[in-house]
This record gives sequence, structure tokens and C-alpha cells, in this order.
Amino acid sequence: MLRIDLGNKIKKFLLSIRTLIIIGLFAIIASVYIGLRTDNSGFWSNVSAEIIGVVLGILITYLIVENYIKTQRRKEKERLLRFTIFSLSYETIFIVYKYCVIFQTTGSQPLLSSMALDVSIEKGIISDRTVTLLSEYQKKLKDNLSTLQSTVTDQQVSNFLEVIEPNVNNITEALIPRLFQFSEDFDSNEIFIVAEKILVNARSDYPMFKLGMITKEKMFETSISILGASKNILNAISKKNDKSILTID
Repeated sequence: MLRIDLGNKIKKFLLSIRTLIIIGLFAIIASVYIGLRTDNSGFWSNVSAEIIGVVLGILITYLIVENYIKTQRRKEKERLLRFTIFSLSYETIFIVYKYCVIFQTTGSQPLLSSMALDVSIEKGIISDRTVTLLSEYQKKLKDNLSTLQSTVTDQQVSNFLEVIEPNVNNITEALIPRLFQFSEDFDSNEIFIVAEKILVNARSDYPMFKLGMITKEKMFETSISILGASKNILNAISKKNDKSILTID
């Protein structure tokens, strides 16, 4: 919708400029005709000056229009980038939240509280505290992996992977590609490429898990790797710790 509105505004602006140029050309033609009829001797010097003035006017108008278009495109790109980062932040936080709720492992409460503050107070800006707590939480899970694998159920694994599937699809198919499109210089693009690969692999492994070709233990380990991908995404976003980056105009 934003792109369509911007395109319509530019078209209207260009149409008004074209109208002014056409009117100007008719004015020159009328001036030439009147000049030839009234003052033939001084006409050519006057018309030369007029033509030079018109050419300069057209050139200046062109530069103004070109600068206007570039400015509007840059603003549109910045706005879409902010919206993409905003959406990516929320989608990733949702994945972490669902992991903590479904598996109910100990040590998740401080992380959940920090994420809640990021969402409710900071409006999606990821704090360093959230990234640190998520990193510590993931490390505890890895350290106790064998114990957790024996207690987690097939249903928990299925519930987690099913509920986050729309979020994973949106991150890998829309948000990360859009992030690359709108921000060539965004920090740590490699992080997003690795995270995308982890999420895509998890999504492709899930059908095989339902068919019994991949064990519950392996898929639970994959679920922890999804937390790692989420941590890396949130860490990259937190480096853009400027409230203006997530302010939607």
C-alpha cells in the first residue's frame, strides 16, 4: 500500500511538472509569434535569451524532480526496513516464548520477564539483557541435554514445531530476504544466513519426525538449535539499539 501511494504521489507530481513545461512551450510559441509581428529587429536577441531561460528552467526542474524521487525512495526503503526489523523481532520472540511455555524447563522465567519488558515497554527493541539471558538459558539446556531428552515427550516436540511453523515460514521466506533487499549494509548478514539455514532444516526435518524417521531426542536437540538461531537473530537486532530503527511513522 505504501509503495502504491508513493507511486501515485510521484505520478501526480510529474504530471504537474509536465503541465507546466507544456504551458511554458505554448507561451514561448506565442511570444515568438507576437515578437515577429511587433518587433522583428530586436526579436532574435530577445528570443535567444528566452530560450536560454527556458532550458535552464527545465534543467533545474529536472534536478529538483530527480532529487525528490530519490528522497522519497530512500524514505520508503528506510520505512520498510524498520517495519521488517520490527516484525522479525516479534516473530523471533514468539518462537522463544513458545519454547519456554511448551517445554517448561527451569530457568526460563527471567528470560520471559525480560522479553515481556522488550515487547511491552521497549516496543520490540531487543535489550542486551534478553540476549544474555537467552544465551545462558540455551547453554543450560545443552549442559543438561541428556536429562531433558529423557523427560521431554513426543507431543511436546510436535506441539512446539507445529505452533512455530508459521513464524519460521515468515522469517525464512519473507523477513530475512526482505531485510537483505532493503539493507545492503545491515550488520552481521552472515548471522541471518546461518539462522535461516537452521530454521529451514528444522522445518524440513519435522515431516520425517512425524513419519518416525527421526527420533524425539534428535528433534528436541533441533529445537534447542532453533533457540540458538533465535538468539543470533535477536543479538543482531539488539546491535541496532536505536529506538528510531523500530519507530513506525
